[in-house]
Amino acid sequence: NSNNARMDNVLGAAGPAPIWHNFMVEVHQRPELARHLLDPDGQPYPTEFARPPGIVEADVCPATGKRAGGPVAREGAPGTPAPQPVAAGGRKGVFKHDHPVEPCDQITPEESLELDLALRSVSRDAGKFAPGTTQSVLAYRAAARNYRPQFAPPPGPTVAPPPPRR
Repeated sequence: NSNNARMDNVLGAAGPAPIWHNFMVEVHQRPELARHLLDPDGQPYPTEFARPPGIVEADVCPATGKRAGGPVAREGAPGTPAPQPVAAGGRKGVFKHDHPVEPCDQITPEESLELDLALRSVSRDAGKFAPGTTQSVLAYRAAARNYRPQFAPPPGPTVAPPPPRR
């Protein structure tokens, strides 16, 4: 706004988004402005960034968000397990080629503690979360083979993890 008044409850879709849209339409339609959208050689900028050497695209475990498969020292190196494809619903991520990764079904002690807290929350207050949250937490629990509960289960109803996929 132009008077510096608070704009409580104005979301980006209702406030700045239409202004940005109108600005971009104007810039693209007016040649004297559109030239600022070109690189120094007068060419349009690429729509995708050039991937630096050593950066690869790989499957991401849909449950844990980690790179699918086991540790990767060098892709194709003898004795190095190749990343395993993920189940349906998986997605791709961008990773450093030779970065050591944990198997996607293993979690760190910190992740185990966070999972404990999440399981307690969804078993106690499942109705407070967005749809799909409980299923997501339980899928993460099912995928984490080395998870060991650190807290006693909360009193009251509990939610059983889904059966493992075959």
